[in-house]
Amino acid sequence: LWKDVSSSGKGILKNMLSRKEPDRWSIPECLANKWLEFFGTSATSDSDLTVQHLESLVAFCGMNKLQKLALQVISRRMSDVESQPLREVFETLDSANDGVLDSTEFAAALKKVRNQSDKQSWRLRKALEAYPTAKEFMTALDTNGNGELDLTEFLAAATPRKKYGGQNNKLLQVAFNTLDADGSGEISLAEFEEVLLERGRSTEAERREIRELLKNADSSGNGELDFQEFTEM
Repeated sequence: LWKDVSSSGKGILKNMLSRKEPDRWSIPECLANKWLEFFGTSATSDSDLTVQHLESLVAFCGMNKLQKLALQVISRRMSDVESQPLREVFETLDSANDGVLDSTEFAAALKKVRNQSDKQSWRLRKALEAYPTAKEFMTALDTNGNGELDLTEFLAAATPRKKYGGQNNKLLQVAFNTLDADGSGEISLAEFEEVLLERGRSTEAERREIRELLKNADSSGNGELDFQEFTEM
């Protein structure tokens, strides 16, 4: 819980919660603290891209194609309530209001995060070390190769991974049922390829990659994925 909280952040909490009343900070003392001043009155709003969003985006970049396809299916099935916070971020980043993020808009968003995240610079550096330029980052996120990010791609990439576990396992079940087009209880290579076609792109190289990934995830060796294999891939 506390591993990502800086010593300054822990310090202010300690002073706020001191058991000895004379040592406990007053409201004016708390508000005067530099740490709280930065994080409590930061120029960022709920619809701005944050370091936390970047960490989710980077995690998505490191996933294999099967996992990315599954997350895109899930993002399409999210309710308006579930997707609203990230949709608002996307709309803020989409300065042209054309429904997609291009490299210029994405670069501007990254620049803004860097300018507003001095106090979290270590987290920012860690998140971006694999993608030092906006172009490289954008290429890694762009799953259909058209040079832009649409809302589905952004939701799939920016949603925190913890949202897909525990009580939200229903999202994985919805994704599985959607991919399992024939209702057989297992997802075949043909069904995965159908998702590629829906995205408007299905090259032979992609199909080979999907076949190899499916083979590795298929622990039963029957050429298809059941729900357990799907959630563990």
